[in-house]
Amino acid sequence: MVNAHCIDFVEGESEKFFVGSEDFNIYSCTLPRETRNPVISCLVGHNAPVTCVHVHPGLSQNDRYADMTELVLSGSMDWTINLWNPKETSKPLFTFESSQEYVYDV
Repeated sequence: MVNAHCIDFVEGESEKFFVGSEDFNIYSCTLPRETRNPVISCLVGHNAPVTCVHVHPGLSQNDRYADMTELVLSGSMDWTINLWNPKETSKPLFTFESSQEYVYDV
């Protein structure tokens, strides 16, 4: 069971989405059809609950950005924002750090 804090769907998809959770992880999920487990993969990189997740809207921008459709930003109570490319790796590409406050939105 995943205790979800936030969710965002991949643009143009009605079944694929990302969930930020209380257990410090982000889960790539799909609405189950034949299986009961919707989790495809897990992104690990935060040290506190994930408070927000946002998938890049590459398809609607134009064809130039179509390859960025699954870039993901996430914010956490660990005072960081992580940039992810789940197609390539389960670790963050880059971490933006702030020592000021929790990150509630990206």
